[in-house]
Amino acid sequence: IHVGLLTLVVGTYARFVRSFISSAEIHFLPSQMVTYYILTDNSRTLDPQVELGPGRQIKVLPVAELPGWEGLAYRRMVLFTDAIRYSV
Repeated sequence: IHVGLLTLVVGTYARFVRSFISSAEIHFLPSQMVTYYILTDNSRTLDPQVELGPGRQIKVLPVAELPGWEGLAYRRMVLFTDAIRYSV
């Protein structure tokens, strides 16, 4: 089984990505292949630097920068749908 975990990271929440991925590596389907899809409004702020297990990878999917997190949050379902359709 290959599983995708889709995450929306906006603004200052980028600082939590490393701990989120580290925790997921331990607790989220540890024996399965996982792709972490990270949708973000600013990929320059991401620094995951996490050692991933075999068959696991991170894909950063930049989305258009919008004024404030509200704009991105309101469009999140469309963004998720597009990410799944075009990246999986």
